[in-house]
Amino acid sequence: MVIIIAASFSAVMALALFLVGRYWGQAVLPLAFVSGIFTFPIYALCVAHVNDLITVESFVEVSGSLFC
Repeated sequence: MVIIIAASFSAVMALALFLVGRYWGQAVLPLAFVSGIFTFPIYALCVAHVNDLITVESFVEVSGSLFC
C-alpha cells in the first residue's frame, strides 16, 4: 500500500511539474524537490517488499536481479 501511495504522489507531482513548470518558472525547483521526495524511496520500498516475500534460499538470485 505504501508503494502505491508513493507512486501515486510521484505521478501527481510529475504532472504538476509538467503543467505548472511551463507557466511559472519559480515553481519548478520546489515541485521537483517534492517530486523527488516521493520518487526516490520507491526503489528501496520495492526491494524491502521483495526481501520480505522471498525465501532464505533465493536471496542471491533475487538480489542479483534487482539491480536494474
